[in-house]
Amino acid sequence: MIHLLPQADHHRARDACAALEHHLAVWAVLEGTATGAVYVDDPIRPTAALVRSGYRFHLAGQPGNQAFTDDLGRLFSEDVYPKALA
Repeated sequence: MIHLLPQADHHRARDACAALEHHLAVWAVLEGTATGAVYVDDPIRPTAALVRSGYRFHLAGQPGNQAFTDDLGRLFSEDVYPKALA
């Protein structure tokens, strides 16, 4: 399952995004100094995350959560792509 974190909780995805330490936009979103969206597999203890900063998407964390992967597919096909085409 996928969860959109409220901005006040973006910091919870830090561990899941550790491999993206060189991507400043990701950390700016996680720290709350830049606007963006953070989608996670678990809102309390995320192990996978998708961070959106502007038109960029960064995916990080542990693979293997099929429900999260399926929900990501739906997010892109039902929300991201239609908005981009409009």
